[in-house]
Amino acid sequence: MTTIREVSLSPEEQGELEEVYYKFDFARLGTPTNPICYLFDVQADTDVSAACLKNAASILGTVVTAQQVYNLDKGRRYKLECLATVGGSLIGGYLYIDCTE
Repeated sequence: MTTIREVSLSPEEQGELEEVYYKFDFARLGTPTNPICYLFDVQADTDVSAACLKNAASILGTVVTAQQVYNLDKGRRYKLECLATVGGSLIGGYLYIDCTE
């Protein structure tokens, strides 16, 4: 079973020319392994991971750093999901990103 919850800092704002790494802290849940992240355009209900995520997700202790988010379109809302295996279960968090100027 997969559990995904919205993080408390959501929504974030990101400019269309910015390139940002977002971090997800799994400390309350345990030590994460095998992170994978997805980025969706909420309005279009489309997976835009291939066009808007670059580099690899990484782990340092209990913190997962998602792939770098870039190439967003102004006025769009995105959903960044970050999943990892914790204690044999797939667990994750997500946040909304509103693209501004």
